[in-house]
Amino acid sequence: MYNKWLKRYANTVKESTLNKTMTIFKLHILPRFGDKYVNDITVQECQTAVDFWAEKMVKYKFIYNYANHVFKDAVRLNYIKNSPMDNVDVPKTTKHIKELRDQKNNHNFYNKKQLEQFLKTARIFMPFQIYTFFRLLAYSGLRKGEILALTWGDINFHDSNLRINKTISSGLNYVEQITSPKSVASVRSIILDETTKKMVNQNC
Repeated sequence: MYNKWLKRYANTVKESTLNKTMTIFKLHILPRFGDKYVNDITVQECQTAVDFWAEKMVKYKFIYNYANHVFKDAVRLNYIKNSPMDNVDVPKTTKHIKELRDQKNNHNFYNKKQLEQFLKTARIFMPFQIYTFFRLLAYSGLRKGEILALTWGDINFHDSNLRINKTISSGLNYVEQITSPKSVASVRSIILDETTKKMVNQNC
């Protein structure tokens, strides 16, 4: 049932998303249900699985939803009447989510002074290209994959303009590939400050 669902799902998402989904099934869902007939899986078995995921992982709801996609596909194909996952009590919050919220509340990121200290240290001890990467990351707001996908044709040094129209992501078997950005809104242009522009230019 999973293989049937996956074949259709693969036609609706990017390869990077497909790879992440397959990994979720391989690590968390198939070890629980992969050797069972779909009509033999009970609500109790699903509840036990969801409780285990909720206790061990922050993104347990993603795992639950993916598993339920397969069950609902089985309902659509008339293999079962109802999805056993629909009768599971999914925890609304767990200790992992609370810990994650606490980390966010503790401002788990550099303040301006810390960032300046990091860049100052990176300038001294890191290769210039690596330092430029971190400088661009800090002053542009770009994602790591967006920076790694940049080409010289994306930069207009005369206008200090940087065009973002692609990103690097992991495809099947975690092979890196250049793809379109995550969303239409991710295609954008930004203005580089003079210092960052000069440093990027020095890497030509």
